[in-house]
Amino acid sequence: YTRLFDWLMSKINKCLAATKENKGTAKGFMGLLDIFGFEIMEENGFEQLCINYANEKLQRYFNGEMLAREQDEYAAEGVDWQQVEYHDNNGVLCLLEAKPDGILPILDDQCLVASSSDESFLAVITQKQGETREFSIPKLSHSTFIIKHSAGAVQYEIESFLDKNKDQLYPDLVEMLSTSALPLVRTLFTDPKDVDRSRAAKGTGARGAAHNKAAQHVSVSAKFREQLSQLMKTLDKTRPSFVRCIKPNPEKAASLFRASVVDHQLRCS
Repeated sequence: YTRLFDWLMSKINKCLAATKENKGTAKGFMGLLDIFGFEIMEENGFEQLCINYANEKLQRYFNGEMLAREQDEYAAEGVDWQQVEYHDNNGVLCLLEAKPDGILPILDDQCLVASSSDESFLAVITQKQGETREFSIPKLSHSTFIIKHSAGAVQYEIESFLDKNKDQLYPDLVEMLSTSALPLVRTLFTDPKDVDRSRAAKGTGARGAAHNKAAQHVSVSAKFREQLSQLMKTLDKTRPSFVRCIKPNPEKAASLFRASVVDHQLRCS
């Protein structure tokens, strides 16, 4: 599914990209970024952590553009206005992404150790981040941790964190699919990197395989962080306009306005 999605996005981007004929006259681009918002569910896992991490990044961008920069301009121009205080979420971003002791870098390190488990991952982040204000461990649970996000505290279940972050296919499966009779499937699995990895995994001993695994494996969180970093670089080159979308009720029903739901969204944004 991931490979099909990446292939589809590559095709779309290629169709939308400036051609050789109009590249010289193109002056810029207009993009639309749909921000889903923070996810706080009854059970939260690795997927919710990635989504909420992205939202923290975008929240900081919004704060910088709409609050910090605007107020700096007011001050420079001597405009009389009331200072707007807002939450600085740099602490939670450092908790998530800072190297080497951020939660996501630690997760990547744990995925490279054969003896690691979800429990050992939790033990390491508790040791490294136990005193951090945005991080805590529930007293009555040994399989969860809590992060104080901009939208509120979220409790994450550690089950399958390592497996989901590895998200690896067996080398034999990759090699088999690369010779599929279906052209599209063959295209999805003919990445030279995949072929090299499968051959390396089959052609080396235990020590060599471990070295190849550490050198060649790209985790889901590492790929996600890189893509998010590229997105933020693109946003920094633009002149943003923001449209605030408010969900009037969780039932998705017409003509139903729940004040508490709206109030929570406005306060979190």
